[in-house]
Amino acid sequence: MTYEDAIIIFKDLSHPDFNIHEFRPIFIKAAWKAYRDSECNHVLSDIFQALIEPLFDSLFTEESGSMDEIVVDIYDLFNTSHETEQFLNNTFHIVLNLYVKSFYGISGGWEKIIPFTNAIEYFITYITDRNGDNRSHFLFQHTIINSLAVLRQQNKEITALNTYCGVPIQYDARIINTDRLSVLIKAHPVQETAAVLQHGIHLLQNEQLLYNVYARVTPKYIEGERFLELSRFEQIETSFLHRQSIRVHPPKPFILEVIHNSVHLKLNLFDISLGGVATTSKYTYKLGNSIEATLYFPAEIIGQTHAVKGHFVFSSSYDQGHKYHFKMNPTRQQEFYLSKYIAKREQEIIKMLREEIV
Repeated sequence: MTYEDAIIIFKDLSHPDFNIHEFRPIFIKAAWKAYRDSECNHVLSDIFQALIEPLFDSLFTEESGSMDEIVVDIYDLFNTSHETEQFLNNTFHIVLNLYVKSFYGISGGWEKIIPFTNAIEYFITYITDRNGDNRSHFLFQHTIINSLAVLRQQNKEITALNTYCGVPIQYDARIINTDRLSVLIKAHPVQETAAVLQHGIHLLQNEQLLYNVYARVTPKYIEGERFLELSRFEQIETSFLHRQSIRVHPPKPFILEVIHNSVHLKLNLFDISLGGVATTSKYTYKLGNSIEATLYFPAEIIGQTHAVKGHFVFSSSYDQGHKYHFKMNPTRQQEFYLSKYIAKREQEIIKMLREEIV
């Protein structure tokens, strides 16, 4: 069973003697009883009802909707995952008992009761997640959005970063609005374009935002002006954001010939910087790290002196093949040509982004 399967079952409970819409106040009453029987610090009944009504609607009546916001609200009512799980168990024990009684005097009914029982068990496991993964996910979203809300209240900006075709695009962005599930920002036009094309953006940590995070991006247009809606925040490793040099992707396929330990390799150029180069191949090669290699670049990249000394660093998986990384030790003349090519390619990439600005 999947989460979607459980929701379909929840939305198909009605029968001639059971109207799901009329069951709404009964569900809320059952949840209130389960909540009052728990040992947490209790909120007022009207506050509790305002939190539980969306749970009922999302499960049983609404066509669609995200559970993220609702789950965060439920977690906020309790101190531990165990308390949350016990509350849901007690609530649905009452609900299931009342639902079974609705079939009294009716032939059959098990074709609905049994799937409902299984869906309840799956839903509670999904929400509370005994390993803590879902709880951690929901609470992390809550923490990040709250931090960004504080920055907005303080009228402070957040630094955003995209790496587009190897070129870092980094500007400060203004936080326009926050809600329980997403954040709306206004970024530099070049940044906006890169983020929309990549469907994501990085936010760099500061005194309020304690983590470097990645967020999914959806463009939003308000009175003709484009904004970025950020959601599904994920923590990322700091080292990912601190490269020593720009690594540009070539505009067309290039073959990089490599002589390594008397073996002649023809690899596809993936990206290049002053310090190193990444290549790809569908073939598997066993390369030694300490053995010197000679890399033969196309004249278009490095002029006539196109043989550069270097050595293999590591390999990684890449699109049904492998990516091979080499560190380079260029001469001063080669470094000049490489710098010139990288700067030219960087300008081309920025120009390409500017041309995409709407």
